[in-house]
Amino acid sequence: MIWEDMILQKIIDEDELKSIFSKIFHLRSMEIKIINNIEEFGGISDNVKVVCLKSAIKNKQMRLEIYVLDDTILLDANKYALLKEFSRLTGCYIVISGDSEKPYEAIKIKENGEIINIELDMEIYD
Repeated sequence: MIWEDMILQKIIDEDELKSIFSKIFHLRSMEIKIINNIEEFGGISDNVKVVCLKSAIKNKQMRLEIYVLDDTILLDANKYALLKEFSRLTGCYIVISGDSEKPYEAIKIKENGEIINIELDMEIYD
């Protein structure tokens, strides 16, 4: 199941992403798989619990689609607490979709934990 789809303010390498996911989900590195295209999803081993599909976008930013394959790691987890920690560990803000029905409304989570409702300028992300 997809856990979150987000945009990061900067590009982060695979090793750093694995380290961050390991910390926030309390997993070993071998339980996390970073992929560059969806076709790689088919070759995921049974011990993998989190898959992250990453892609670069405009303005030296990146998009991450995070899939949690083992629901037990999210039990008792506060989504926003995990996202705040992710932002803090990356040292940059992240943008996630908002709860609004407006298509361009989103949530920006700053590395200091502040959460701001924003409106996306799609020209920046296309």
